[in-house]
Amino acid sequence: MEDREAQVLTGLPMDERLMRFINKEWKDVEKRFEQLASAGNGPEPVVKWSDFGFCIGMQQSPEFAKEVLMAIRGRGREFKLDITRRELHSYWHRLTDPCFHSRVKIFFDMCDRNGDGKINDMDIKQPPQLETLFKASLSSPPPPYHQNNYENDPRGKTRSRLEILFRSYWKRAWITVLWLVICFSLFTWKFIQYRHRAAFEVMGYCLCTAKGAAETLKFNMALILLPVCRNTITWLRRKPTFNSFVPFNDNINFHKVIAGGIVVGVILHGATHLACDFPRISGSNRSIFWQTIAVRFGYHQPSYIQILATTEVATGIAMVMLMTVAFLLATKWPRRHSPSLPRSIRHVTGYNTFWYSHHLLILVYALLIVHSMFLFLTDNVTEKTTWMYVAFPVMLYAAERFVRALRSGFFDAKIIKAILSAVKEYPKIYIDGPYGAASQDHVKYDVVMLIGLGIGATPFISILKDVANGLHQKAWL
Repeated sequence: MEDREAQVLTGLPMDERLMRFINKEWKDVEKRFEQLASAGNGPEPVVKWSDFGFCIGMQQSPEFAKEVLMAIRGRGREFKLDITRRELHSYWHRLTDPCFHSRVKIFFDMCDRNGDGKINDMDIKQPPQLETLFKASLSSPPPPYHQNNYENDPRGKTRSRLEILFRSYWKRAWITVLWLVICFSLFTWKFIQYRHRAAFEVMGYCLCTAKGAAETLKFNMALILLPVCRNTITWLRRKPTFNSFVPFNDNINFHKVIAGGIVVGVILHGATHLACDFPRISGSNRSIFWQTIAVRFGYHQPSYIQILATTEVATGIAMVMLMTVAFLLATKWPRRHSPSLPRSIRHVTGYNTFWYSHHLLILVYALLIVHSMFLFLTDNVTEKTTWMYVAFPVMLYAAERFVRALRSGFFDAKIIKAILSAVKEYPKIYIDGPYGAASQDHVKYDVVMLIGLGIGATPFISILKDVANGLHQKAWL
């Protein structure tokens, strides 16, 4: 490739630089064709196949040009000695096709000389230009970022940043807004309800805040199970009606958002009880206590310690402790065994720790039901609604886990080649799924294992391409 053409290519988008074969305009190629064209056996002028390299600008690499021509024509066909103008235009069009997959196809056909559909490292190294082309296409830095590049519609229409953001995130936005509206509505409903209770005379707005937060906790403790019901999510994703407006591929992100809502609810509910409600119960004026909530405490005004020893408070504290362990181990650094963590902590972190600690939440749900059955301020069963919130999500999630357990098992697989250092036996591999999109989360991990057979390997082309692009950006920055 000429130096001038290489300079031009560095200004092209990444998709158009990877494995770019030529950078000649058709008018330049046609001009070279006319210089060499002669009358052939037919009515159209032709050039010899050996002049193909000169026409497309590869005159310095005639062997490489021959490989390109044979790959485009097809190695299984009878080799023609002449090239017409129409055929040359077709070849030029394929070589300059901006589609990355089309260029990969040409590259593969150049390497696959025996036509068996397989290539190895030796195929890439013969001729040497193939390896050079492959490495050069992955080594050039990306062009400087221009904001307007992505704001132009392929049809030539300019879109505003607001419209781009709306088209990209409207599904996530309406789900998040709906969730927030429900949370605020439940909080407000309970806040107003307890504003008019007799207990308000003792605990004031602390009681209203705690009960409002408790109602949102019931809702979120039920909702957080739905995004991890993977079989249900996969089934719904296949329904065009639902998939058109619900971002099912963001289920784990929504699961994390709900977890954040639970953290906020726990802080509001627990902190207002411990720091405000309980001290006011134990230290309130005796006459006011007897006129309002004494009956709920057996006409005995408890001390702060006695309140902490009750079933509802003890189960609440136990839930917070279990949830703290599960939530902390689910964060990015412990889950990925981050080297930035102290060595003493790294020994008890990792994905397995995250997975098994998350099962502590089974105890949390059991304690939640017990906690909801023992309430200070009411014996009315209709107000003990926690089980109504969580019954269906818990049963659905339990059914999902049961189905996954039924279809799991051990299957023999033929291992063609394995490289295991200092390992006496093969590792056990557990595979479940598929769930979600094949390429949605690969950017979040330092190590990615891609498994695909036949046409199932097709999505991995885009993943590998994206990984290569990310490596270029890091090197360029």
